[in-house]
Order: sequence, then C-alpha cells, then structure tokens
Amino acid sequence: MPADEAYPVTPCTLQGVTVTLGGVPVLRHLDLAIPDGDFLVVLGANGSGKSTLLRACLGLVPVTTGEVRLFGTQVASFRQWSRIAYAPQQFPDCRAIPVSVSEFIASGQTGPSIVGRRNRAALQHATVALGLWDLRRRAIGELSGGQQRRCLVARALGRMSDLLFLDEPTAGVDEEGQHLLAAVLRSRRDEGGTTVVVTHEHNAVSDLATRCLVVEPTGLRYC
Repeated sequence: MPADEAYPVTPCTLQGVTVTLGGVPVLRHLDLAIPDGDFLVVLGANGSGKSTLLRACLGLVPVTTGEVRLFGTQVASFRQWSRIAYAPQQFPDCRAIPVSVSEFIASGQTGPSIVGRRNRAALQHATVALGLWDLRRRAIGELSGGQQRRCLVARALGRMSDLLFLDEPTAGVDEEGQHLLAAVLRSRRDEGGTTVVVTHEHNAVSDLATRCLVVEPTGLRYC
C-alpha cells in the first residue's frame, strides 16, 4: 500500500499510541515522530516500556489505540522491510542449528540483495568494525554474551537500512566492544542514517544522540 500523501513521510511516526499487555497499559497516548537522520536514544527504568515502544514501532506488539506509520504507511500494511533493520535484546537460541558467526551475520539479508557485491561489502565492514572478523568461523553458540550482542548489531548493520532499531546493544558488552559500537554508530549518524537506540547504559551512546527521551508512566519526557 502506498504512503498516504496527506501524511508526513518520516521514517517512523506514532500518534496517540497506547499499548496494553496482559490487561495493563504499558504505553499511554504517545505521540512521537522520528525524522530522517535522527539519532534517538530512548532511556527509562527497567519495566518502563522502552522495549515495548520499539516493538510497537515495528508492529511486533499490537497497539490498543492510535496508529504507527513507517515511511508514511500504516505498519500493518508496510511491506518494504528491507528498509528497516532491528537488533533485538534477546539473542536467538542457535544451539539446535549451529551456525558460524559469518553465517549468522549474513542471515539478516533478504531478497535479491543477498548476492549483491555491495551487501557483501557491508557485511564484511560490519564484521570488521565490530571486532568480529577473527571470530567469523567460530560457532555462534561458543561466543560470550557480549560477543553475541555485537553479532546481533553487525547483522542489523549489514542490511544497510534506512531505519535502524537497536534494543540494549551495549548490554553485556565490554568497554572495548562499546567503543567499537559507538564508532560504527557515529559513522552511520554522520552519513545521515536514522537510528533508534533503547538503552539503560546511555554513556556509551549519549554523545551521539540528536535527541534523548525518557519513557515514564505518564508518557515521554525529552532530556
């Protein structure tokens, strides 16, 4: 479905969004617009709804009221998923199907772009930039939690998306890994990429932010 011409075609927009989980309102009547080139850092206490906000943007949790649009299109009708990348907070269980680091990072590719030279270069760049090149042949299940977290981010970055969502990308990542991540995200921001980072360890990325907001029981507060 094409974007509504009367609606602003920003990467992501929420209007009047309420999300209820298990009968309990988690997010209440939120309005948020994420414009091109924004580097938005989302903060908040544990259980405040930070990850739920991100998942609502992606259509992974239903909204009770209001609407979410991606690039001007209602999220339920959105089909251009190659424009969006997402690194979730929870790492998938790869024990049943062992894969190498390089195979896992490449698994984020979709459609004809899988065989594209440009995409292969992007995958290699993300693998090197996040300090994973020497680990590329290791089984993903053998890595530490912090290394697996970097693999999630590398997989998302390799998609060369217009809009990138990262949920707690620094959790469990050591100081060196956080510096590598910050450098990669700084380059993306400087190149005009739109990024949303949910985190409670904001020191690693706060200086990259164009905006910071805090998710609170009463709504959103910019800081």
